[in-house]
Amino acid sequence: MPDLDRNEAKLQTWNTVPFTDILVAMEQPIGNMGPLNLKYLKVPMDRPSLFALFSPGTFVATNVGRNAWKSLITNSSLQTNCNREGFNNAPRTRLGIFSNQENDCNTPDSYIGIGNLNAGCNNIPEARVGNMASCTPDNGDKSLVAFGVVFVR
Repeated sequence: MPDLDRNEAKLQTWNTVPFTDILVAMEQPIGNMGPLNLKYLKVPMDRPSLFALFSPGTFVATNVGRNAWKSLITNSSLQTNCNREGFNNAPRTRLGIFSNQENDCNTPDSYIGIGNLNAGCNNIPEARVGNMASCTPDNGDKSLVAFGVVFVR
């Protein structure tokens, strides 16, 4: 069993453990040594395994809210519209929330989550895990790389 540290891992339990809650945790900034300094977000979700949730690639909505996602990273930033949150969240975010300055979800330029892919409209560096925001987000342009952890129970 691996330690809870800053080494990436996907355990065999990914395929086998049923759950009713997911605990998403992020550390930002990423520390060098010592225990992780994580902020947590509980997401109610009932599935037979994480594999069963992620592998179909189908969007699965969550409803914890914009402020809850923002609480994972101090001084995070999102655009004000769209605020689509969940799993397999388009090509932008595997787990988390993305937002847009337009009143639609077609061209989002900000996100908080895990498995992110998008450089935004101002070519702000991607944060594969963490927060990236550009194009008039609520707390300025950001590229806040984080270390992410996902627990289930």
